[in-house]
Amino acid sequence: MEIFLEIHWLILELLPDIVHSINCKDGKMGYGARTYSYNGWGMAVLAANKNWVSIMFMKGVDLEDPEGLLEGTEKKMRHIKLKSMEQFKGLRNKLERFIVEASGVN
Repeated sequence: MEIFLEIHWLILELLPDIVHSINCKDGKMGYGARTYSYNGWGMAVLAANKNWVSIMFMKGVDLEDPEGLLEGTEKKMRHIKLKSMEQFKGLRNKLERFIVEASGVN
């Protein structure tokens, strides 16, 4: 859960005015709008799983990803799974770039 909070604080640090809300049923945190889809939904979703935390970019296919870090086969959404604090620390600069870029994709 520490990773979830670190990513949450990173998003708020980079985008201090971003609207965010938590879905009380599934615990997912949405950023950029009041619900979790695009074109009325949002920029990203943060989800905690048992063994990892995923940050899902709603228009991830439109983000520059020369290293191929973004995963997924959805039409638009792509995600990154973070399984340890060490992985988060190693990817922090790249996550910052994805977050800032995703905030301007809509």
